[in-house]
Amino acid sequence: MVAFYAEEAGLATAVTGFVAESLDRGGTAIVVATPEHRASIRAALGSRASEDSTRYIDLDAEDTLDLIMADGAVDSEAFAATFDPMLVTAATRGPVNVFGEMSSLLWDQGLVAEAIDLEDLCNQCFRRHEFELLCAYPVAVIDGDGNLGPAKRVCDQHSHAVNLGEPRLIEPTNDTATHTFVPDPTALRLLRRFVGDVLDGWGLSEQRDDAQLIASELGTNATRHAASPFRITLIRRSKSITLAVRDASVDQPQPRNPGHIDSGGRGLALVAKVADAWGTTIEPDGKTIWAELTL
Repeated sequence: MVAFYAEEAGLATAVTGFVAESLDRGGTAIVVATPEHRASIRAALGSRASEDSTRYIDLDAEDTLDLIMADGAVDSEAFAATFDPMLVTAATRGPVNVFGEMSSLLWDQGLVAEAIDLEDLCNQCFRRHEFELLCAYPVAVIDGDGNLGPAKRVCDQHSHAVNLGEPRLIEPTNDTATHTFVPDPTALRLLRRFVGDVLDGWGLSEQRDDAQLIASELGTNATRHAASPFRITLIRRSKSITLAVRDASVDQPQPRNPGHIDSGGRGLALVAKVADAWGTTIEPDGKTIWAELTL
């Protein structure tokens, strides 16, 4: 599983529950994280983290990266030498849960290709050992332009991708609000909440229903058809609001003509009906579908 989080508290809660799962079943937990996260996880686990140091293995992510990197690239042999003996021993005791954020650190340093290479090595590791893995990335890391394509690759490399916690709110004085979501079952609920909160903060609550409807349909297009992380941007102007949803697929949205009993296929027709204008812009790494509401 890969988790994208906006708040540290949400991450700590999720990771603590994940590693406690294996400890409570007599297994092993391996945590490869930043000093701050290691401290918060240890504090939340309490005595379970100190009862047996062979069952709770706590590693610094930066130090571990130094062990598995060579000439600026991830070294597959060094990776195997570092983790294979640890996983073999751990598996003899019971279930093994591993939390890691080394890929996140690489991404944050601008080493996006290396972060994806490390995810590939973790997947190869599943062919040799039995364990469960939770990776985590701060949403801010993938918020920049050009990051949705690599973020989609990261999501595709995991069985599940999840949004942790609520989106960050903006100051009402700002004229632009943006947030990135991954395609998990909570994405559309969080998206509608984010759009509603932004418009309330701008004093534009009368536009809330139409804006949430448009955002929901564009978000559905990104999650269902593009199977991609997506970024919504809201822009407030003097006479209009623009909602733009960008995903990592270059496929143009295709309006459909659903029958009376079809359960889907009406999204773009709804957007066209509610918005005063809408369109699609093809980007180098995907597309942006935008819609405008006149105030």
